[in-house]
Amino acid sequence: AKGRVFYVNLEIDPEEFKKRQVEIWQKRPEMGDERLWGTLKKSFAKWNLKGYATLMKELVPRLLRRVLGYGPPGTVTAVIIDPVYKVNGGDDNDARAVADFTNALDHICTACGCAVIYAHHHPKGASGGKKSMDRMSGTGVYARDADAVIDFTALEASEELRTRFSGSPLYRRTRGAAKAARSRRTMSVGRRYPSLGRRLLSARPMKSTRPGRTYLSE
Repeated sequence: AKGRVFYVNLEIDPEEFKKRQVEIWQKRPEMGDERLWGTLKKSFAKWNLKGYATLMKELVPRLLRRVLGYGPPGTVTAVIIDPVYKVNGGDDNDARAVADFTNALDHICTACGCAVIYAHHHPKGASGGKKSMDRMSGTGVYARDADAVIDFTALEASEELRTRFSGSPLYRRTRGAAKAARSRRTMSVGRRYPSLGRRLLSARPMKSTRPGRTYLSE
């Protein structure tokens, strides 16, 4: 769905964030129909909070004022919180603290009439051998609470594919899991900075000899 997006940046320096925005804008002809980008500058808003992070439940009143400042509930389609560890108290294994965090997200959804998207991370080590909903760091509350989960796992790639996507060695397979979905979707995508999402239609994933890894070849 198209709509206004409000991005809460908690991790990246404001100047670096602005630089990335410019790079994405300059690369837009390579990312599909350029006509779809026409309203981007008006439909994307950011709130830089690097160095000012606090607990999510304490951030919510200020966030609501900003989001609802654009109009009545539903004006902003999605709020993005990036990343989670900056606003959840720092302990991903504390189920009560994480529950407080997810309850705060529910409040944002209800009050603003929007979806909330947040970025979380895998723990250290290989996670490829786990189910997609078990790969995120910390308590299982994250996976049980979310309406949908999209997981990105690094893939080993053949030399031919690495050459094709020169400039970035990252290849990822996405898995979507949703409470109301009847099926889950898996695909292989390639990343060529600054874009992510170029699907490798002809690539074949095969199990690697390294634990928790998948090898990608033509």
